[in-house]
Amino acid sequence: MTMKIYGSRLSPYVARVWLQTLFKGLNQIEFAPVPGGMGSTEYRRLNPVGKIPALDDNGTIVPESEIICEYLEEKFPATPLLPTDAAGRAQVRLINRTVDMYVLPPLSALLPQTRRPKAEHDPGLIQDGWQKIRKGLAALEQFAGAGPFALDSTPTLADCAMVPMGFMLNRSLPELGIATPFAGFPKIDAWWANIRVNPHCAQALDWMAREAVEFRRKRMAEEAAKRAAGN
Repeated sequence: MTMKIYGSRLSPYVARVWLQTLFKGLNQIEFAPVPGGMGSTEYRRLNPVGKIPALDDNGTIVPESEIICEYLEEKFPATPLLPTDAAGRAQVRLINRTVDMYVLPPLSALLPQTRRPKAEHDPGLIQDGWQKIRKGLAALEQFAGAGPFALDSTPTLADCAMVPMGFMLNRSLPELGIATPFAGFPKIDAWWANIRVNPHCAQALDWMAREAVEFRRKRMAEEAAKRAAGN
């Protein structure tokens, strides 16, 4: 029976698991819509927190992207994406935690600004969010390895976490006046240049770019309708 990951691959947390399946060649895993939709009672029966992703392994439900990634590493040990040594594994987990706690949250807070006309942008909010993101990127710059991947010469789960982050930063922040998010972070900048020509990452980035256009169109239309209704 096919294993399923519930959630949109445009989510950086779902995309993390998707990249892991690409690197490992796990073609038996299907990415499927959330049963009943986000926030539904049906989905909360599977995942009481109600967030994405969640893995359904023939009735065994595993939520949270980092837990899912480690579950898949243990279930499918071929083409490992975690180092064999304790220090290397800790470094991967440190990078991923930094992405999750210090980069993605302030970035998510800025995303509504990108869907508003430039005249309606909040410069103070944007500057505050950008400073928080820079603090997270400064930590990643220190935690990253020698490259060309996030640690060294082979991809790890750290790359799976950082690729969706890189996509979102470089797609969203230029619309807020921040043209080159990785300027001043030479290791991350070199990593981004390398990762975009990796076949698996290029495949994922191309798909996300195309899907993001349609997603943005729908969200902007929804927000414009709400603003019109409020007038």
